[in-house]
Amino acid sequence: TTEIYTLSLHDALPIYNTGDGVNYGCFNFAAPISDTSNIYIAKMDYNITRDGKHRLSVSGSLINDNYATQPFLPGQPSEDDEVNYSKGIIASYNAVLTNTLDNNFRYGFVRQSNGFIGNSDQDWIYFRGLNDQGGAITRSTAFQRPTHNFVDDVSWTHGKHTFQFGTQIQIAREPRLSTAASYSDGSANASWVDTSGFAGKQGSPLNPANNGLPGVDPSFSNSYDYPIQALLGIVTEVDAKYNFQKDGTALPDGTALKRRFGLDSYEFYLQDTWKIKPTF
Repeated sequence: TTEIYTLSLHDALPIYNTGDGVNYGCFNFAAPISDTSNIYIAKMDYNITRDGKHRLSVSGSLINDNYATQPFLPGQPSEDDEVNYSKGIIASYNAVLTNTLDNNFRYGFVRQSNGFIGNSDQDWIYFRGLNDQGGAITRSTAFQRPTHNFVDDVSWTHGKHTFQFGTQIQIAREPRLSTAASYSDGSANASWVDTSGFAGKQGSPLNPANNGLPGVDPSFSNSYDYPIQALLGIVTEVDAKYNFQKDGTALPDGTALKRRFGLDSYEFYLQDTWKIKPTF
């Protein structure tokens, strides 16, 4: 039985990084891995007035990263393709309005954007110990986090007092998209057959001991049962995924789940530095 399984595995279902290394082995192949990383940064400073009392500064950055891992089988898409398209911009305007009053305004926008592109967009059948390990089957997820930040600081010197006050306002949103729980799956699970496996089971015709052959060592039961179940092709376990909208309507199988989170924060401050006399 083991010999037949080994031949079938190599002919019909090549896999890698699995097997017990003795009775059934793995399929290895050369596969390219791509990694692209592009980062762009720009900065500009501008004196609006010749005396430098009004200044404008703008800086920005953009990331374009793409990292693809190896495929599970030759000719297939990579198991996991990670992309990063984050970007940001910061602008500041500094104004010296009078000899005793100046204002500094800053605006920042950062959009973190990350995605993981999976290699499957359909329901799947798993053969335990063969294609249910590592990243054989991966699903797609993505999120963005655009954040606006407004900051303004005012400094006013009046007599023996230096007043400083300002605010920081932050508006953040986070839309998410995920298919991690959008697909149902089945499993050729030997533990779900009537005799709960084959090795060492009294009523199983696939137990070698019931056919006048040496029995399977108890420590090797799973390594015996999993390939046998894969050869039989019997899907004994089905895990269905059901997702619903807020109104109770069921989403069709394979529909990506969408979520949107938000956070607004407001901060203010006021302080006074009072020089009662030069030493106090």
